[in-house]
Amino acid sequence: MSTSGLSLFNMGTLSLYYGTGVSMGSTLLGQALQQQQSTGVAQQTSTGALALQSASPISASVSGSASGLYNALSSYYSSGVSMGTSLLGEVLSQQSGAPSTSSSPAAGGNLATGTAAPPWTQSSPPALTADTVFQNGSQPLITAPPPGQSGATGDINNLFALYGGLTKLQQLAQYASTDPNYDPLRGLINQQFQTQLGQYYAFFNSAQFSTVNVIPGIANASVTSSVTQPTAPTSYVGGIVSSDPTQAVAGLNTSQAFTIAVKNGATTTNVTINLSQVSGTLSLNNVVKYINAQLAAAGVATVFSVDQTSATQYGIQVTPGTNETVSLSPTGSASSQPAVYLTSTAGGGPDSYGMLRKFDGLSNAAPTQDFQNNINADPAPVTTSGSTSSTSTYDPSTQALATATDANGNSYVVGTTDGNLAGQTNNGSQDVYLQKFDATGKLVWSQLLGATGTASGYGVTVDSSGNVIVTGNTTQPLNPDSISSSSSAFVTKFDSTGQQIFTYQLPTASPTSGLAVTTDSSGNIFIAGQVNGTVDGSATSGGGTDAFLTKLSSTGTLDYSQQFGGSGNQTATGVAVDNSGHVYVLYNDQSTGTAHLAQFNDAAGSAMNYDTNLGTVGSGGATGLALDSSGNVYVTGSTSSGGMNGTVQTAYAGGTEAFLSQVNASTGAVNTVSYVAANGGSASAAASGIAINGSTVYLSGTTNGALSGGSFVGTAGNNDSFLATLNGTTGALTNAQQFGGAFSETGTGVALATTGTSVLTSLGLPNDTVPPTPSTSITSLSAARAGDTFQISVNGGVAQTITLGTTDTLGSLATAIDLVLGSNGTAQVVQSGNTSSLQIKATTGNKITFLAGSSGFDLLKPLGLSPGSIYGPAAPSTGASSTSTSGSTSTSGPTTSQIDQALFGGTPTQTPPTAGSASANSADSIFALGLTQGTNLATQQDAKNALLLINGAIAQVENAYQYITQGPTPPPQTPSAPAPAYVTAQLASYQQALTAMQNGTSVSPSTSLAGLLTSIA
Repeated sequence: MSTSGLSLFNMGTLSLYYGTGVSMGSTLLGQALQQQQSTGVAQQTSTGALALQSASPISASVSGSASGLYNALSSYYSSGVSMGTSLLGEVLSQQSGAPSTSSSPAAGGNLATGTAAPPWTQSSPPALTADTVFQNGSQPLITAPPPGQSGATGDINNLFALYGGLTKLQQLAQYASTDPNYDPLRGLINQQFQTQLGQYYAFFNSAQFSTVNVIPGIANASVTSSVTQPTAPTSYVGGIVSSDPTQAVAGLNTSQAFTIAVKNGATTTNVTINLSQVSGTLSLNNVVKYINAQLAAAGVATVFSVDQTSATQYGIQVTPGTNETVSLSPTGSASSQPAVYLTSTAGGGPDSYGMLRKFDGLSNAAPTQDFQNNINADPAPVTTSGSTSSTSTYDPSTQALATATDANGNSYVVGTTDGNLAGQTNNGSQDVYLQKFDATGKLVWSQLLGATGTASGYGVTVDSSGNVIVTGNTTQPLNPDSISSSSSAFVTKFDSTGQQIFTYQLPTASPTSGLAVTTDSSGNIFIAGQVNGTVDGSATSGGGTDAFLTKLSSTGTLDYSQQFGGSGNQTATGVAVDNSGHVYVLYNDQSTGTAHLAQFNDAAGSAMNYDTNLGTVGSGGATGLALDSSGNVYVTGSTSSGGMNGTVQTAYAGGTEAFLSQVNASTGAVNTVSYVAANGGSASAAASGIAINGSTVYLSGTTNGALSGGSFVGTAGNNDSFLATLNGTTGALTNAQQFGGAFSETGTGVALATTGTSVLTSLGLPNDTVPPTPSTSITSLSAARAGDTFQISVNGGVAQTITLGTTDTLGSLATAIDLVLGSNGTAQVVQSGNTSSLQIKATTGNKITFLAGSSGFDLLKPLGLSPGSIYGPAAPSTGASSTSTSGSTSTSGPTTSQIDQALFGGTPTQTPPTAGSASANSADSIFALGLTQGTNLATQQDAKNALLLINGAIAQVENAYQYITQGPTPPPQTPSAPAPAYVTAQLASYQQALTAMQNGTSVSPSTSLAGLLTSIA
């Protein structure tokens, strides 16, 4: 038998195969793509290569079986199986375009269906030249069909218009791949191509197809979220604490102790580790040996071990026992000391980043820096002019603007970022982030707010229960029922695991900004800021912008708002609450250039108890507010006049200087003021934040000189951030440390942790649960927010809405989606490595469409999904049976239906519809053009690759036209006589090869296409 009848494996078929993105083994694809023409068949030569021969008839029995395989392949092609990496690489390495496999109708159109003549039957457009290349790009890519196709309507009209646009892209790619004059114009032509490619994709946003599914790229049967849930860690590895596990660990002494609380079910076992009981030196080896002995004696399964990171880096690993949760805490005053955390922003604009520094040894003359953490956005690609390929990356602008600490020595940093952060997708142009670090500096979690416009975070605090509260402003609503304004103040509360508890936006259409936040002992929340209008319906504007104070309950219910200010502009920048029910608000009056401290009783409608004028700040301003345990209020900021009220302790030297004012909390009288100058007043210094430890005051800030008084570390001349230590009683500067260099650095905030440094941090361990308890909700794993939605339509049916709840996990979301899909698809959590993600899959013959949620509350984007459709594999077609002479029914070997079922599963469908009855919801109506958004003409090879893809897209447009006008081609009838046994065996070999293709594996030489063709011959 000759192989010449097996024309199903011609180049055209393979072109259609690649165009749908099916995964093909590299051996098979490599052999098939050696062919350079679209007619004839493959035959193995003596060297094993494939040669083309002219077609000739084939015996009836083999022809029927081969045609059945062709049908199986066609079904496989149109199924939209994901393209394998090896396939894509090999397809795109080819030097020529793939020919169309469609059979075009006659030029005169189809009078029976009323369709117009297709444009591809007309004369071909002239080749593009350098003189006309840009003229072509100045016109819209896709326009109405030319007069020759003016009778086209609906889907036909869309296909004709799409064809016209694709031919323009084809001409441009052809020119770029062959004309040597292209190189000098490469960037400009590629830029034109990218613009037109954008128009190509924009066309699909508005075009409506009713009888076919035309997809701009590749048809996929499933989608997977980019949001992942890490597998819960089974152990915790602490920081590096020693270069030799046999030597004493720095910072440890025999007066220290800590407690290991091991919880199993409802039982908690507290194991005390007293370092005075350790035998020998306080080395890692000896301390770990003693800890394990104590744990074993207490009957718990948790163990500690020495962890070696490198030859000279050692720490501790904690492995909880089965069902055991481990928490660590220092014991006794000798085992913990306070620490100070400083935030700053380095650089400006793109590539700027936030910084967090920790200082301990606060009782020493100069605090010691324990660690420095840089907070960078995820690298974003830089698009070179004229190319979409990423040649480099940059870090989008990120700022650290404030910090707070909890009772365990953990620190929290709030700020803004223009990019994605810690793997979470930024939904807008700028979002608020909150990050938690343990006392050793290890990042515990990172959370984006999820704003869809521009949002900024200015204040952060921690309540007595360890919850974290952030305030700032946003240009878009954060809740579906929020009142929108150009800038709206918000409050968001998180628990210690990063789970959002609630978000509250001030209910006013007036622009507002939350600039400071604090809580009282009951967890009530107080925010202060600025409003340009009225903060609520009962308030009255004083004119310009006013300062405001708003109180919320611990559950986010509005208690009251206060608004105050004169006819000028006032802005509140600080807020504090004492144990007597007094609320202190720090504000600046820009109209008079003065700073003020106001005291209110904690009650709705309360009048000011006092409004103290702190003095003239000029172009500066008051920025920080703190209370001490002796009934004093401390205020800091900067002044350009030296006109602050109170007894001067450290004189003003000139220029812009930081100041520290002490105010009697009961009367509002200003006691003292001290100035902190730079270079004797010739340079500027401005304080941004304040923290108090007994009688010691710590200021954060920025200077472009060297702070006068005390020793300093850093560089003078650029903007440096600083940590200044002052005596709260005398106002004297006792120490100053500056940070910067060739770039500018701005100090933004400071906070005190009373247990920031302890015996545990000396061992590289946190004062907390280990490993940390992670939140599994989608709102904590991503920038998604409770109330975000998207819709699902199955096979063109009514769209059903999926709404995200506050505590929804990937698992609960999958369950909700699965209920909507029914038997038409599946939604499940799939694990890959150490992470799990959400996967949604369409089952055989089904189309699942995802529709974005409402503007500002779309769930698809934060999940890492896109609006569009997925398509289950085409349902197998029906093979015809035959009746033997004895009256019994038999088939001639494996029928098309049997092969299809073996390859794709499912139930055979009925005969495909005829022309005019096609349905866009059937899987055989899918036409994936395969033109990806990454297509470009950046190099000559890229242009050749693009041409290959565009040619395939044109072929699919023609195929879609044929489907509409003629209907799908019915499967051929199988012969009445059974096929010989050897044919059945050979078809089984085909099935083996096709199964390998479906699995994306390479076909071995023994089952290669050439070998199979030869075996059938």
